[in-house]
Amino acid sequence: MCIRDRSKHHRSSQPKKMKLEEPADNIIPFPGSFSDHFVAFLRDNAQFFAALNTSCAKAQGAKTGKEYYKRRLLTQWKDPRVGLLRAEWVSGKKCLDVGCNEGVFTILVADRLGPRMIVGCDVEFTLVEKAIGNLCRRTAKHSLLHPSVDKKKVGEINKLIEELPRSYQLSLMNEEKVNEKLKDIVMFKQENYIANPDAGEKYETIFCMSTSKWVHLSYGDIGVIALFYKIYNSLTDGGFFIFENESWNSYRKKRSMSATFKENYKNIKLRPNQFEKFLTVVLRFTLVEKLIPPLLETKKGYDRTILVFRK
Repeated sequence: MCIRDRSKHHRSSQPKKMKLEEPADNIIPFPGSFSDHFVAFLRDNAQFFAALNTSCAKAQGAKTGKEYYKRRLLTQWKDPRVGLLRAEWVSGKKCLDVGCNEGVFTILVADRLGPRMIVGCDVEFTLVEKAIGNLCRRTAKHSLLHPSVDKKKVGEINKLIEELPRSYQLSLMNEEKVNEKLKDIVMFKQENYIANPDAGEKYETIFCMSTSKWVHLSYGDIGVIALFYKIYNSLTDGGFFIFENESWNSYRKKRSMSATFKENYKNIKLRPNQFEKFLTVVLRFTLVEKLIPPLLETKKGYDRTILVFRK
């Protein structure tokens, strides 16, 4: 299958100057089947996973997701990443969004691409609460059903809209159209996803969007490897893994958020520029496509390449 690079979305054809990271030459394929290797990985790291299970750990010592979408999106409820996704990766499928934060991306994927169901999970309970609140607001017909809304003023606004040209009325209605069945297909839960790497449901598509850095800084190399192993293990054959990575420079900027981050940062051997090779060589994913968000719709620092893999 061809790999297509959607670089046409960029403002300029001039390549950005980037600091090169260390080459990824130390990754070799494992012998034997994936299941054998996965069982060995669980056995060799049993103490690590036992500690996660007993503590039901949060990202250690750092609130990582506060007001994330306010920082990221230029316009509320308009995430340019969603427009890059193909219907064939999502439509009618059972999906999971690992590290869903406040749920905006999860809800928009459900609204625009129509999965059979999509589950968003996050380790921070307060973020899951906000995600559920966002889902309720999104499906409340633009909050017109909320008891605090002045129904008289709503009626006055509707009358004004009716006096506008029909074409403009239609554009307003289309802009605000929301899938009223969202509550039937979207679910949020608090979970430390890597705490039970060999357990869980199967999904046809799994998203992991700008989440791996926080797992990596929280738990080190073993944590991010456990994340990738569980995603592979949780996918059905032929399933899609849609992955938004972050640069090593972004790790450096966040390493001082906690003592745990700082210590793990110093000991990281598997750097983010090696993830693609790890996923294709070690876990034997097939890279299907690389997606680049349109810069005019993306805030500076969030123009991250999205990798689409197939199991």
